[in-house]
Amino acid sequence: MRRNAFDVEFEDRNFEISFNLNPQRWIDNCPDCNNPILCEDNWKPEIKYLNSTNDGISDEIKDIPSNTGGIYLFFIKGITLPFFERHIVYIGRCHFSASQNINKRAKEYFTDKRPKIRNLFKRWGQYVYYRYYPDTNNEAIDKNEVMLIRAIKPDFNEEIPDKLEPQLPTNAF
Repeated sequence: MRRNAFDVEFEDRNFEISFNLNPQRWIDNCPDCNNPILCEDNWKPEIKYLNSTNDGISDEIKDIPSNTGGIYLFFIKGITLPFFERHIVYIGRCHFSASQNINKRAKEYFTDKRPKIRNLFKRWGQYVYYRYYPDTNNEAIDKNEVMLIRAIKPDFNEEIPDKLEPQLPTNAF
């Protein structure tokens, strides 16, 4: 029996994630091509989020430094072509302060109670990876998070933040 390659069995739909590529959204939300966050070399290497039995955080997550804040992302990495099959599902930020840092924030996700985050680990746990861009400039962290979320629109981010630069009101007449 021949099947359409894009037919999805009902049970597979629990694991289905779709995405849209939108070049205009990239252009509109990433106006500064020289922004260092857009250079892969400035990001720390990928880390598998969960341990090998998927019941705890990996040692690499525990070893993330605590002397910085930054932008982080969770992505799903496929196993067929792992060098190519990657999908960003969540982007977040962590201010650097006396009470918060990128290490602490990364570990908090393991006990996060939000349904979307719980489902991320329940359905995709063994394929979830983490990557971060270290930064201590909290204003830049805020702007970069907004820019990336608006350009990429990850599936597990619940809100799309306002634009980077608020427009001033103008007279209608």
